[in-house]
Amino acid sequence: MTDLILNPARAQYAPALQENFIRGMAAFPAGTLPAGLTSADLNILRRASPVFTPYALVSYGMFIEREGAAAPGIIATRDKPATTIIGDSGGFQFISKPELYQGRSTVLKALGWLQANADISMTVDIPTRAIGRSRWPTFQACLDDTLANLATIAAERKAGQTKFLNVLQGTSWPECRAWYDAVKAYPFEGWAFGGASRDLPNMLRLISMMRRDGHLGGQYGHLHVLGTSSLRRAVELTAIKRAIQKTGLDVQLTFDTATPSHYVKYGKVIVGMNETALTATPMRLPLDAAHAACTLALPGRTWVAERFVVRDLHVSRTASSLLLVHHNIEQQLRLMEEACRVADIAHELGTGLPVAIHASLHAIEGFLSWKNPADAAKRLTGVALDPLDDEREGERS
Repeated sequence: MTDLILNPARAQYAPALQENFIRGMAAFPAGTLPAGLTSADLNILRRASPVFTPYALVSYGMFIEREGAAAPGIIATRDKPATTIIGDSGGFQFISKPELYQGRSTVLKALGWLQANADISMTVDIPTRAIGRSRWPTFQACLDDTLANLATIAAERKAGQTKFLNVLQGTSWPECRAWYDAVKAYPFEGWAFGGASRDLPNMLRLISMMRRDGHLGGQYGHLHVLGTSSLRRAVELTAIKRAIQKTGLDVQLTFDTATPSHYVKYGKVIVGMNETALTATPMRLPLDAAHAACTLALPGRTWVAERFVVRDLHVSRTASSLLLVHHNIEQQLRLMEEACRVADIAHELGTGLPVAIHASLHAIEGFLSWKNPADAAKRLTGVALDPLDDEREGERS
């Protein structure tokens, strides 16, 4: 049985899988794998595979213009008892294509897809990054349509098919607070942080309020952070999970990005980590003609790097893209585990990390014991926080 790369006690990374990877890993291009290897060996959603991830995110947005399209490939054939598929609702697509949103009919289509394909799902939110687009000139317009969507989901969902996470949005703390207060009455199964609610001070304040309101743990057993996956974030989110569990609340915390796929799309592969700064190190892909006969191995200790050399990536562009995404997913998981171990030791010793990281971890450790949730921001005043992930390349807001 495959050992998990990322310790289950940590916040869990759910790579956001793209359709070409979902399909390609179920039917790898013929003649491109060395003798003895099959597509099954590369299926990251098969428990017996050499590289396995128990969590993955798939967005309905990839299928939103194909009514009734089911999730294909390794999603359809996944090891269901061992995997959790997190379904995004397609709200991100409304930012660039507002015409895709047709109110109730759009929500019902998303609901059907999510119930058929996902174990945990995002509610259909209108991201505040859509402000100024078409029917959403203001924050309130985004919130009003989201509230209508929540009412539809609450009324039409089928019991036992998927758990829903109430997505929080906003561009500032006052907006995040107003959004939370407006949506918290809907009894879904957890929370997802989008927009500025992902900013660490805002997130800590919101989680404190959830606990105060009885909306954390128990029925509200899952937290998810959309569109973030830096190594420092993996460390901080693990610290948040620990802090919550120390209060006796059983909560799972997950987070996602499509970074492994986007790196390959933009010509990069993940090769290592800066242990002091807790940042991943990418390099340019060796896919130009000059490397067609190169017998050097890829950097990194991944399953792909140990079995393929650079010239193998020149046999088929489709196959090479799939292999490199696989490599990046494994590398991302391994580096997150390593970053958490480094941070645990360095934080215990009080040295070895930038002062800002020590400060954020100290703030997280005690944030649920503060009488005033606003202390989350006060304790982090002047701390250099990790910026929110750039959404320009398709990351979810």
